[in-house]
Amino acid sequence: MPARFVGLVIKESIQFSRDRVMLALILFLYTAEIVMCTVALSFDVRDLRLAVVDHDRTPASRALAERFRTGPEFRSAGTPRSDAGSRPGRRRSRS
Repeated sequence: MPARFVGLVIKESIQFSRDRVMLALILFLYTAEIVMCTVALSFDVRDLRLAVVDHDRTPASRALAERFRTGPEFRSAGTPRSDAGSRPGRRRSRS
């Protein structure tokens, strides 16, 4: 089995080296796609709606919720008193 695979790789390498236009096109398209993806895609999170249901209501839990609200990643969607109060603002998942 490995001998057949090596033979296939050699045959395809010869085919690619014969057709310079196809080789240049394949290399250019893959390179362009990688460059476009790295420029266009970002993993930065901005302006997510966040509702905090604080059952503990201690100074530590309020400080934690406030740290979430003050950053640029989240914007406040309210502070409901219970889980049921937070349901109208939720969206249904698309799974």
